[in-house]
Amino acid sequence: MRMSLRIFWMLLIFLLSNPLFGEQPAKSVEIPWSAEEVRYINQSAEIVARLENGMVAIVKEHKHAPVAAVRLYVKAGSIYEQEHLGAGLSHLLEHLLIRGPTQTRSEAESLNLLQQIGARCGAYTAKDHTCYHLTVPALQVGVALNLLADWVTGLSLTEEAFKRERGVVQRELEMYSENPKTQVDSLFDELRYKVHPARFPVVGHPAIVKNLTHPIILDYYQRMYVPDNTVLVIVGDINVEGMLQAIRKEFADFTRRSTVNVVLPREPEVAGPRELRKVLPSMQGPAKMNLGFPSIDLLHEDLYALDALAGVLGTGQSSRLYRALREEIHLVFDVRADNGAPPWAAGTFTIHCELPPEHIAKAREAIWEEIDLLKEEPVTATELKRVKTQIRVNHIRVNQTAAQQAESLGRDYISTGDPHFSDRYVQNIQQVTA
Repeated sequence: MRMSLRIFWMLLIFLLSNPLFGEQPAKSVEIPWSAEEVRYINQSAEIVARLENGMVAIVKEHKHAPVAAVRLYVKAGSIYEQEHLGAGLSHLLEHLLIRGPTQTRSEAESLNLLQQIGARCGAYTAKDHTCYHLTVPALQVGVALNLLADWVTGLSLTEEAFKRERGVVQRELEMYSENPKTQVDSLFDELRYKVHPARFPVVGHPAIVKNLTHPIILDYYQRMYVPDNTVLVIVGDINVEGMLQAIRKEFADFTRRSTVNVVLPREPEVAGPRELRKVLPSMQGPAKMNLGFPSIDLLHEDLYALDALAGVLGTGQSSRLYRALREEIHLVFDVRADNGAPPWAAGTFTIHCELPPEHIAKAREAIWEEIDLLKEEPVTATELKRVKTQIRVNHIRVNQTAAQQAESLGRDYISTGDPHFSDRYVQNIQQVTA
């Protein structure tokens, strides 16, 4: 593994009172398909296809329960907001689109229909995408698909709805400003990235959000919500071929348009330590400290070794940092480590602590001791086996339901172009050595 920990930076916040998809199963059934699309996976129980309009559709059978999960991913996140970086356009548009008014339905009609079919409905925005998701009884999957297609392709962006949802977002920003976790994560991103747009919070900065106008959000919607930016995933008690035909029908008017080629700037290497301390007098609770190291992107070959290292250092109560800093010398209330490796840039290997402010210096010293020990002595076979088992078991646990499988397929595809990246990830983790 080629890993260097020579360069580092820290963030301290004191909270004080006052696409190749591998082998297919041997029994896969080849199904003929229209020349209007390309199928990357073409099996009796799973199809991954790029439709004629450029949209990617993933449909998979999961007959363990009579439900279906429908998820639509749009490559429209905060890092792609171009001349409006920091405005939270993707997040505001998510608010406007989910259950919003369309050319054929009012908000009340959409809400009533969701209640009639017993749908669980939600959405979220990330740095590189926005996701809309519904889970419904399998017999209602066609209605769920129709609702989602209507919101995405026929959204009616009225001035009234825009002003209302912009107000909702502004109130959210006020709440975020009082949330310690949101504050520490946002400040850490600003410290980590000086050039890359990942330095901006997904929800935007209040001063910029306040100045957004209806024409700006309308232009962004028309610019980014195009078929080539869209991945639709349906998993459940369905017939995959019939479901693909239903997708073609519902998105028949989603015609192919030119896409914006957003070129993300390359973040310069960190040339020396960076440190930030911030006092937030109005907040109660312990201090939060993040100590991070420049890491890698999601497709780097060192992903598996660094993720295993994070497990050894700071995943669970058996990890080194938890035992040393919390159980033995009682410096922290909680400590964990993760190797953040996003698909859009080099990420950050981070150690997160919650601790009394007076323990900051001693905790940093203890963390460095554990890191030095890792450099000098290989991890034990027991530690490595524990981490590999945790990752394998967690993979099984989070892929039991139709909704979980749809989330995994969609997230993997939008990030890597491989809907089964997570399956191969678990296999590759098992090959990591001390």
